[in-house]
Order: sequence, then structure tokens, then C-alpha cells
Amino acid sequence: MLRNLSILTLIPLFALSSALFADQVTLKNGDRLTGTIVKSDGTTLVLHTDAAGDVTIQFATIQEIKTDAQLHVTLKDGKTAVGPVTTTDGKIEIATKTGGNVEASKDDVKLIRNDAEQLAYDKSLHPGLTHGWAGGANVGFSIARGNSETDNLALGLTAVHPTLNDKITIYLNSIDTQNSLVTPARLRT
Repeated sequence: MLRNLSILTLIPLFALSSALFADQVTLKNGDRLTGTIVKSDGTTLVLHTDAAGDVTIQFATIQEIKTDAQLHVTLKDGKTAVGPVTTTDGKIEIATKTGGNVEASKDDVKLIRNDAEQLAYDKSLHPGLTHGWAGGANVGFSIARGNSETDNLALGLTAVHPTLNDKITIYLNSIDTQNSLVTPARLRT
């Protein structure tokens, strides 16, 4: 009985602890959303929530951001800072590990990415030759019977490997046709 009571006591504590360590976004109208900040392009911000999935928020409607997790913030002047983010009075503050706090106007934010989005972006800059391929295959087969017997098999393959600097495209096509004439029957007179 005591063990069950302990487990029932721990469940709400774990539920509350996830809310305590979640990123918080407060809107200008007073609404507060919690979840994980995924990315921002300076116009919109994507927040992943447990209840609603990915929520896209207009960046101009955000009053305050507070994160415990590290975010990769790129400013319009090209500087990038990594660390937990807080905002106050229209300014964004990134608490970096090595350079102290980096402060900038909220309007100067060009990009925000979490670690997973930053890793995906870094991979897109320098993909390996075995990664990032897209394409398709087509197969066609036809049979015709009558005065002749024709069998056609057509195969097509397209593969594309685009990167930021170049693009590899491969096209393969093959057609195999067999035509067997039927021997005409001799007319008996």
C-alpha cells in the first residue's frame, strides 16, 4: 500500500518537472505556451508542445522567451551565439559558455535553431555522397497479340543528389522488345 502511494506521489512530480524544464514563450496578449523551441526564421517561431504538436507563432507577437536548453541564435550581422535564451524589454540575451552573455535587439534575430535542427542544417551543408539522394523508378510492360506477338519491357530510373553547391543527376532507361511473327497458315485449295 505504501509503495503504491509513493508511486502515485511521484507521477505528478514528474509531470510538473517536465513543465519546469520546458521552454516558455509568453505572447503579448498574456498567453503562455510551454514546450520545446524547434526553430525560428525571425518571422515565425516553431514550438513543439506535447498537447498540440508543432505550433507556429508569429515572432512579432512574442513578448518573452525563456529556455533552459541551448539554442543556436544567428543575428543579422552574421554572428552566432549558443546558449540558453531569455528576453526582456525587446532584447534577446544568450548565455554562452565561453563569451558570457550576448545581447541583441529582438529585431536583429535572423535564425534560431535547437540542437537537432542545427545538426540537420550542418549535415545539409556538407552531405556525404551516400546521403540525400531522391528519385524514383518506373516499370512498364505490354503484350500485343494478333498477326504478331510483341512483348515490351521498359525500365526507367532517376536519382538526384542536390547540395547547396552542386547537383548530381543520374538517368537510366532501358527498353527490351521481342517481336515474334506468327507463321501464316497455308491455305488449302
